[in-house]
Amino acid sequence: MSAQLAATFRASYTRLRATASRMVGQDADDMVQDAFVRALENEAGFRRDASQTTWVHRIVVNICLDERRRRRRRDRVAMGLAWNEPRFVERPMAVDRVGVRTALGRLSPGDRTMCLLYDVMGYTHVEIAATLRIPVGTSKSRLAVARRRLGQILDPSHR
Repeated sequence: MSAQLAATFRASYTRLRATASRMVGQDADDMVQDAFVRALENEAGFRRDASQTTWVHRIVVNICLDERRRRRRRDRVAMGLAWNEPRFVERPMAVDRVGVRTALGRLSPGDRTMCLLYDVMGYTHVEIAATLRIPVGTSKSRLAVARRRLGQILDPSHR
């Protein structure tokens, strides 16, 4: 490893780790380490179009993006969905984030919990059932009821 690349790693580690942490969370250290290895392997390919710090930063970002793609694929496979199959189908509705937050706030705590756990946090019905100590079927039916109520709040003509 060149002395310059080693100095770049030492000087930029904290910033690189912060970038990786924002992108992939807990695995940030692994992503930065992988970036350092990739930079070492490709040091001869560094074209000097930009600073070495910028080059290493881009390697970290690319590795983090790759990891996010892998996670998304793993999650889709774990959910048993085809790549292009939507999680659920609903009528198109023009609603902004503020409208959804307001509508969620108007739901009962139980309905809001079901929508947040499944639709926002991405828990499966099995995970929700285990967390709330209810049967899986109850999780499914409560979510259906919660979604229907949310739909009625968002679009009163939706009955």
